[in-house]
Amino acid sequence: MSHGAEVTRLLVVALMAGILGQALSAISGLPSIIFLLGLGVLLGPDGLGLVQPSTLGSGLEVLVRLGVAFILFEGGMTLRLRYLVQVQRSIRLLISLGVAITFVLATIAAKFVAGLPTAHAALFGALVTVTGPTVIKPILRRVRLRPEVASIMEGEGILADPVGAILAAVCLEYVLSPQGSLGHHLGNFALRLGIGAAIGGALGYLAGLAVKGRTPALERLIPLITLGCALGAYQIAENWRQDAGIMAAVCAGLVVQHGVRRDHRELREFKELITILVLSVLFVLLAANLSRQRMLSEGWPGFLTILVVIFAIRPVNVFLCTWGERLNLREKIFLSWVAPRGIVAASVASLASLLLEREGDPQAHRAESLVFLTIFITVLAQGLSAGPIAALLRIERPHARSVILIGANRISRRIGESYRDAGRRVTFIDRNPILIESVLQAGMRGVVGDASDREALAQARLMDADVFVAATARSAVNQAAAMIAVHDHELDEVHVALDDSDRRGMDETLDREGAQLLFGRPVPLTAWLQKLDAREAGFEEFEVGERGAAKRPLGDAPFPSDVLPLLVRRADGLTPANASTLLRAGDRVLVLCRPSDREGIAAWLGSPRPRRDADTSSKGDLPQR
Repeated sequence: MSHGAEVTRLLVVALMAGILGQALSAISGLPSIIFLLGLGVLLGPDGLGLVQPSTLGSGLEVLVRLGVAFILFEGGMTLRLRYLVQVQRSIRLLISLGVAITFVLATIAAKFVAGLPTAHAALFGALVTVTGPTVIKPILRRVRLRPEVASIMEGEGILADPVGAILAAVCLEYVLSPQGSLGHHLGNFALRLGIGAAIGGALGYLAGLAVKGRTPALERLIPLITLGCALGAYQIAENWRQDAGIMAAVCAGLVVQHGVRRDHRELREFKELITILVLSVLFVLLAANLSRQRMLSEGWPGFLTILVVIFAIRPVNVFLCTWGERLNLREKIFLSWVAPRGIVAASVASLASLLLEREGDPQAHRAESLVFLTIFITVLAQGLSAGPIAALLRIERPHARSVILIGANRISRRIGESYRDAGRRVTFIDRNPILIESVLQAGMRGVVGDASDREALAQARLMDADVFVAATARSAVNQAAAMIAVHDHELDEVHVALDDSDRRGMDETLDREGAQLLFGRPVPLTAWLQKLDAREAGFEEFEVGERGAAKRPLGDAPFPSDVLPLLVRRADGLTPANASTLLRAGDRVLVLCRPSDREGIAAWLGSPRPRRDADTSSKGDLPQR
């Protein structure tokens, strides 16, 4: 078999193994890294021998460098800046003082416990300063923490990675060229950070401007523009200063956010798929490149070194860096325990061992072996136990049954008031502060902001919601907000109002994910609001009788166009009206209708008599959306 065919076979096998690992992760709910590392070891030279990373030669180094750059760029793009600002002191300390503490203490442990030479011990100390978004994010999806605590974990995982990786590069330089002074190496470290931040920030800002000022013809190219920003920032910084590219990729991702629309579905899906693909292939290749014999040869000294990192160094780091923050003791204990290492530690350790082996260093793989042992132990122990530990410490947020309503017009407020009266916590999002003020006066929560912005949704505590109702007069806003609810938080009960002038209908993704069309059909919501203001229509509640519409879907109701069903109230709760809502005897249906339609609605529903609904919405001259 030719070399090209062998490389092709290798990459295809690694890709298929990566896809299998991701599928097993999705089915089991466990972090994907567990399966990817296991499959890599199984298929590698020490296992079935189907994946031989040495076949790639220097190509493995290229794949690792570019893959890590894109993963960190994607992490920077998705970092929740709003919560990061709230805990910026802790993040700042963790990626500066915390990195320094971990580096010094882990270096000492590796030298005096594991017996590594000083330079190699420093390399190990630098590599274990990082955690990583690829292992933190799956934990945060499974464990419901306070946003501030989650942001500390996420922010540290993304921002400490380039610092630790560049620190490891400086230590590697010291191993290869030990004659340089300490000041020289520290200067190189600071210079790489500065160059990477400047170039990445500048290119990210320019790319953000290009995306923000896009024309319709460029709409489909936005994912490629952002990909070019990631790789371009990395390579330009590398050209200026070797190993500055990782910092550039992170900063480019952080800065490019200013031009990227939050609801851009194609971009979100593209970058997430690319990240999963790159991550899967890299982990399989790097795990296959390991030597089980070399890892086991570290013996008990190596194992004790890792225990020191986990149970002594990490807690010291966390308690010092979060001193004075609004974190309770239980949350600090959780942060001290959950710090699994990920792709950056693995990739930089592998690169270092390849370079050291090329130079003929007899201990080239010792730091790599200890780093991968750390990854295996922390991912398995901390990744699997994060949920039970959070429950034991009682820091998981209870699943608060709350309702998010997009739009604070009178129709939306009437729906919210029904939920409030049923004992549910209700939060509105609207750009109009006067409408939000009316919500606050009615004893409900309100957020002034754009509902298609993830930060506004986060402020409204979307993560706590189990019902999401988008009822503004703008279909695009409703669908954009619903897309975030469905995609980011996987809500099962999402209801979207569409204007009857919108010819595109429900977005295919929302329809596929089970989002329901509010009111059972597209409606002219603005016209309905005008009728309410003119008192040409009002809210009415009807009881469903045995001989009426019981056991029939609401979509079969022969309501005229001047009847708008809003909610169905029954013993087990409230349901926003949609075409498939099944009516039962005893249900109460809240509708918006003209006075002349009351008798006809009551007759069709089999209601003994219509009950005038008390419209508790504000009736002042409020601007409507």
